[in-house]
Amino acid sequence: MDRFLSVSFIAALPDAQKATVTAQLRRLIDTHPALRGRDTVAFPYQTQAYVYHRLTEKA
Repeated sequence: MDRFLSVSFIAALPDAQKATVTAQLRRLIDTHPALRGRDTVAFPYQTQAYVYHRLTEKA
C-alpha cells in the first residue's frame, strides 16, 4: 500500500481523492482471489533508459 500511495500521480491527489483511491485498492486486495489474504503484493514495474548519440554530418 505504501508503494502505491507514493507514486507521484497518486501522492499529488487531494486528500479526499487519495482516500477514495486507497479504499478502492484496499477493496481490490481484499476481494481479488490472487491478492486476498496476502501480507505482501508484488508491484512489478520496468524502467527503460535510452541513450542517443547525434550523428555528425559528412562533408
